[in-house]
Amino acid sequence: MMKKNPKKELFRKAEKITKKSKFTFWVARLFFGKSTKKYFFCWYSYLRWVDDIIDSINIEYPEKRKTEFLKRQINLVQAAQTYQKTNNSNEFKNLEYGELFLTPLNNKLLKTIYEILFCIKQDLGRKETIQTEKNLNYYFEIEAKNCIKVFNYFCGLSNNVIKFQGGIGSKWSHTLRDFISDLNVGIINISKEDMEKFGIANSLKTEINSPNFRKWVKGKISFAKSQFAITKNDFYKNPHLLRHKIAFEILLAKYEFYLGRIVKDDYYLRKNYAKTSDNIIFLFCILKAVLATFFSHILKIS
Repeated sequence: MMKKNPKKELFRKAEKITKKSKFTFWVARLFFGKSTKKYFFCWYSYLRWVDDIIDSINIEYPEKRKTEFLKRQINLVQAAQTYQKTNNSNEFKNLEYGELFLTPLNNKLLKTIYEILFCIKQDLGRKETIQTEKNLNYYFEIEAKNCIKVFNYFCGLSNNVIKFQGGIGSKWSHTLRDFISDLNVGIINISKEDMEKFGIANSLKTEINSPNFRKWVKGKISFAKSQFAITKNDFYKNPHLLRHKIAFEILLAKYEFYLGRIVKDDYYLRKNYAKTSDNIIFLFCILKAVLATFFSHILKIS
């Protein structure tokens, strides 16, 4: 009986984990390079594993242990970078299940993970505190830039082809979608300056449905849309790369869908939103984005 190839088994497990996020999986399956998408599955599976543990509230991971766990991950990613160069690192041994997904990744991808872990650590450390606008934007930008870098990388594009502003818009869409659930665990995603500017009281849970808070939500939606527009306008100047334009439009359609739901709700935020993959309106948004991108591309090259 032939022994299973450990690396192939790891790729298979990573693909299985990524499949649980149907949208992410199919974007990667359809648009990322044939020989590289398996590395994306590892990249995604590792961060999914970390995020699930950090978000968990069970007895196995109380707050103190979450902090220790995150420190270990940051050290491991650094050790993995050393391992890639020297193939020898004492720290990069006896790995837990999720940590194995780091092993096939190159230094470029490990660097993006390191910076995203840095942002997760910041989130863990800012519970029940209201951040300045500068601090909040700083970490949002780090996360956005690294996610766009990864998208560019797996599409085989140079880092500056798709601008990071699209990532900023996506981050704010994601933040508004999860605002209430984040608030319930002590993460406050509105700056001190905005609370003062819009006259929002510190007791945020009682302010969620207030006219002032909804004005703030409206402003952030306008900002997110402006970031999408900057990225699209810049990207569409390129007469080539139709496949990548469509992939990026599909990604944006997900976040634009959530923004549209919030606008339809008159800027009231919900605790939970229906999964995009189960919503026919979302599928229509994707079809519309694909057709608009295709015809825009044809006009550019004609």
